[in-house]
Amino acid sequence: MKRLFVVICSCLALASLASQAAVGRSNASASEATKVRAQLLYEVGLFNQARWQQLWQTYTPRVRRGCSYRRFVAGMKSIRAHYGRATVRNVAVRVRGQRASVVYQIIAHGKIAGGATARNPDIFARIGSRWFDDVDADGLCP
Repeated sequence: MKRLFVVICSCLALASLASQAAVGRSNASASEATKVRAQLLYEVGLFNQARWQQLWQTYTPRVRRGCSYRRFVAGMKSIRAHYGRATVRNVAVRVRGQRASVVYQIIAHGKIAGGATARNPDIFARIGSRWFDDVDADGLCP
């Protein structure tokens, strides 16, 4: 009887450890998704404040190499002149390793002005411990 008790306790302890490890991974993934969402909201804030240099720095080096800062600013100014300030809603983030796909709606003047869809998501890449915008649904440079 004592041996059965020890086996049951051991099994319960192992099950507890296994579930904590699984929860830890789940929380880590949720935490990374939260970071990506925060990065997207930070970018929207920079856009609304017309802080183009800081916004430019939120993109991956690969993206910045493919789109000159001058073209980026011209595109952002044109979008800002047309739509004004923006917000995002219905944000959904899926993290897989070092990449995250993000789906959302951009709202300007109370109407949907664009966004990223499941078929054409915004892609973020983790470099070190930070997340950077890597591929925009509509393309970065006009």
